[in-house]
Amino acid sequence: MNTPETQFTLNFASKDQLLSAYMPFIKNGALFVHTNKPYQLGAEITLKIILPEDTVEYTVSGKIVWITPTAAQWGMRAGIGVRFESSPANVSLREKIEGLLVGMLYTDRQVDTL
Repeated sequence: MNTPETQFTLNFASKDQLLSAYMPFIKNGALFVHTNKPYQLGAEITLKIILPEDTVEYTVSGKIVWITPTAAQWGMRAGIGVRFESSPANVSLREKIEGLLVGMLYTDRQVDTL
């Protein structure tokens, strides 16, 4: 059996891509990562993130708090939601993400989770 990856690189080319992946309803913030591999809730994951219009690579540690399995209802793409651990750097990144998405959050737009 293959061991699932514990690190992902997410390069968001646009705010729309970031909006689709961001999970503002999760405490501390979270990002949805597309993957067909099986994961367990609570597993630790490292994300390397490049935001739109930015060249800095941010590294975030987190835990899986959401799983959308393959063949999910309503054609949802398979993947995992990784909640940011509580740290000053992660809080700063969450604030930066929410600043980029101001006015776009909590709308009727189609996203990867809800």
